[in-house]
Amino acid sequence: MGIELQQTQLGKVFVELRHKEAFSLPDVRFKILDKTITNFPNYNMDAPDKLSVINPNKGQFGHFFLNRSVFDWDEPQSLQAFFKESLQLFDTVLPILKIDVLHRVGFRVQWKMKFNDKETVSKYIMNNYFKENFLQHDLADDIYEPGIRFSGRKGTIRFNFQLTTLHEQIMEAAINGPVKQQENHFLLIDLDVYRDNNQNPRNLNNFFRDANDFINNQFSNYLSNL
Repeated sequence: MGIELQQTQLGKVFVELRHKEAFSLPDVRFKILDKTITNFPNYNMDAPDKLSVINPNKGQFGHFFLNRSVFDWDEPQSLQAFFKESLQLFDTVLPILKIDVLHRVGFRVQWKMKFNDKETVSKYIMNNYFKENFLQHDLADDIYEPGIRFSGRKGTIRFNFQLTTLHEQIMEAAINGPVKQQENHFLLIDLDVYRDNNQNPRNLNNFFRDANDFINNQFSNYLSNL
């Protein structure tokens, strides 16, 4: 049974840039904070070789280490919004760190489809994406957390793909009552798209464009025809 991305919910999305060691990071952290404080009012710099900038209202986080930089966003409204805001952050910070070559650019996105319970989502995967000889009842009465996983390449785009289950527990504390626990169960579509060759940070938008084209065309068509 095919999957349409338009019918799913965006989960966590993040991009990781690997680069040469930015030894100036301990010395320029306050300069980075000064340039990003409008969009990221909170921060953490307890360790001298790490800086995190945080927008708690949007669920956005920027993490800067000596040899990698990360931007992640919990449940963005769209991939286009994610690309735009990640570019704004990196265009601000990477020149301060004097990063002029990216050794690896990786973009990871998760989509979720909600189910009533973990048994239902496990059966959905087994019944739709596994051959009948996988469903041998002599092996087990029930099978939990089945999944599909593989890696591939399309042109200059490399990717890791996983289709599996996701179970979330949410704790809600009441002021004058017991803590409430809510469980959510999802079909998880997990895609990691990356390039390993050295790239100019100013061409990061080209990678996002190519990754977005791959998702909207080849990957979307693949899911529709599963």
